Amino acid sequence: MPTSLTDGKIVFIPCEIAPGMTSIEREITIRNPEGPIRAYVTLTSVASDFKLDSEKKFDGWVKAVIVAFDKDDLRLLFTGQDVDPANPAPVSREWLRDNAKTEAQLNHRARS
Repeated sequence: MPTSLTDGKIVFIPCEIAPGMTSIEREITIRNPEGPIRAYVTLTSVASDFKLDSEKKFDGWVKAVIVAFDKDDLRLLFTGQDVDPANPAPVSREWLRDNAKTEAQLNHRARS
């Protein structure tokens, strides 16, 4: 878990990754209790995208920036467009605390 959920912090969120509309983007879906978050993100926003030419969906991680409007209004900002429900997408503090990883945590996990 990230040590803090502060405004501007870059985190990685577990998601389902699918091919995007172009070769330089991916469609991601995040399972969130308040409803799924869907977005088209740049290829560089997807971590552990080992299947660059895959036509199938697979699990991975997407980079996002925490936007904190106040202590109870946290959102995830993605590099991309066409985000549903919105960009930045609203998430609960508890869900974010349970699911977000820092880059160091993600890299440590990959080495384990």
